Amino acid sequence: MPKFNLYAGLTGGFNSVELVAKNVECESLEEAEMFAYDYALSKFDDMSGTHGLKSYMDIEDELREEYGYDIAFDDIVFEEYLQYADQWISYYAKEVEDESL
Repeated sequence: MPKFNLYAGLTGGFNSVELVAKNVECESLEEAEMFAYDYALSKFDDMSGTHGLKSYMDIEDELREEYGYDIAFDDIVFEEYLQYADQWISYYAKEVEDESL
């Protein structure tokens, strides 16, 4: 099974994309990129609500103001949050050819 180094972080003024995991065994590059995405989203979650980044609650409040409080819309909030986060994260995976690197 191939091994990958995973890179993830925030872009924009943060420029914090870095190596987050080494020699991760994955079935494919696509699977490795999914893991890298999860790392990037976790880094965004840690920073959201600070440094001008909206939090999940900020987005929920904005949507409630727009649509009202009478509807249950967790899926909508989550999708909006992911779309917002995707504007701030960067991630990629590189296949490892020499494990000593």
